[in-house]
Formats: sequence, C-alpha cells, structure tokens
Amino acid sequence: IRKGEGIPCLWLGLSDPSVHVQVGQDCAVTKPDSQTSGSGGPGRPVWNEAFDLRSMDPARDLLEIAIHDRFQWPWARREMARATIPLESLNRKPIQKLKVPLLPRGYLYL
Repeated sequence: IRKGEGIPCLWLGLSDPSVHVQVGQDCAVTKPDSQTSGSGGPGRPVWNEAFDLRSMDPARDLLEIAIHDRFQWPWARREMARATIPLESLNRKPIQKLKVPLLPRGYLYL
C-alpha cells in the first residue's frame, strides 16, 4: 500500500487515515498516516507498507479495502473511502503498480 490521493477529509480538512485490507479471512491494517515517514498532506497520505494476504479461493475471494480516519479519537474510527476488487481480475496479468478508484472519491495506489 503506497499512497492515497484525493481521499476525503472528514474533520475540518484534518485526518489521520489508515488502510484496512482483507482477503477472505486474512486482514491487515497500515499504521495511521501520522506514524509514517511519508508526508503527502491532507487527502494525500503516504504509507509505503507491504502485506502478504493469502486467498483460499482466488476465483471467488475479494480484495476489500477501507480507509478509516483515526484523527484524535482512536475509538471513533470513521470510514473515509472504500473499494472492492475481485482477486480473479488481478490474476490475469502481472501487475506491479495498481491505481484503485475509491468510493465516494479518491484513489489508492498499491
């Protein structure tokens, strides 16, 4: 998970997003943007983190991505954006870098 672009900020333009990724039962979470060495600015967080997620059924499993804002209250995580990608669509060709469109807006670069 490299970086985000155009991600909505939920609190007066301030945010501290982390990325939650899941494939089947396997999941991982990035550090919040404030705890990374990257500095992309509001709506452009930089994570530069790698995870290995295993799929038991690539033909049916989905890569589910959710970006949550932690800002100052860790117990009040709010979803900022999300995306779902069928793993089968990623297996067709080798992909080194991927630009994933997020809903309601923005992109996540993998």
